[in-house]
Amino acid sequence: MDGFRCDAGYKVPTPAWQYIVARVQDEFPETIFLLEGLGGAWEATEALLTEGGMQWAYSELFQNYSARHVSGYLDHNLKQSQRVGVLVHYSETHDNERLAVRGRAWSLLRNRLCGLASVNGGFGFTCGVEWLATEKIKVHGSSGMNWGSEVNLVPELAKLNELLSEHPCFFDCAKLTRISAPDSPVYALRRESEEGKDVVLALVNTDVERPQTLILERNAFGVDASLPWPDLLGQKPPDLKASIDGKVTISLAAGAAFCFSPTDKPQGLAGDAYRRAHAQAAWALQALAQLLPARALPLYPWRQPAAAR
Repeated sequence: MDGFRCDAGYKVPTPAWQYIVARVQDEFPETIFLLEGLGGAWEATEALLTEGGMQWAYSELFQNYSARHVSGYLDHNLKQSQRVGVLVHYSETHDNERLAVRGRAWSLLRNRLCGLASVNGGFGFTCGVEWLATEKIKVHGSSGMNWGSEVNLVPELAKLNELLSEHPCFFDCAKLTRISAPDSPVYALRRESEEGKDVVLALVNTDVERPQTLILERNAFGVDASLPWPDLLGQKPPDLKASIDGKVTISLAAGAAFCFSPTDKPQGLAGDAYRRAHAQAAWALQALAQLLPARALPLYPWRQPAAAR
């Protein structure tokens, strides 16, 4: 078992969680505690992610829909994820109607928004999302998953998950910057890898009813970048016009979502090589911990012990 989802975790006193987390991680140090804090105050979530010892918490992106609400919540999410712990974007929960009730386009849009705007690739969806299940989930029941439906999101979600697990712009320490206006129907997020060798632009038209246009500065793509960039989700790029005043106008169809990159393949550490390096760094720290007390361990950037011989 990789971890536990702690339902309504704010209803359990923090000292109880401190004891539970410490006891479990003493024996199984890689166990994750995911806080489901929906309905509780932010102060409770913050306390459980810091003093309580939990690592992750649900984000509330799933219940933000308008352009301004999506933008505002994601600003909060990016800030707090860096400060207290990753807030994971689940595209839907059992407390709400399933996305597919509003149709395939809506479900695809919301899943892509959650994935492309995730911190450290923190994105998840409920079983049946990939099959466009419409039956509301009953926690103590057995809801249908629409398994094997000919109309589904399987290829699109597979492509999205592959991108999040393989590309360095979705790994830890990537720099995320919103470059669209707070009230823009098209949410635009620039993601730069920790090494600075890779960059992607995520563009999502949050309006599933109408096409929308976004105007960006040319330097958002890089001074020497040739346009259009390929889409890492495997789609044909949208209409794009560059003007002599340094502006780029992008027209997106209703509910469209893209992840542009100047190259088809990452230039920096990615995929299995990245995971291997992290494992090497963890092994090096464990070896040092056998020789030094915890407070004496040096605060090396993780790539440094990973490269040690």
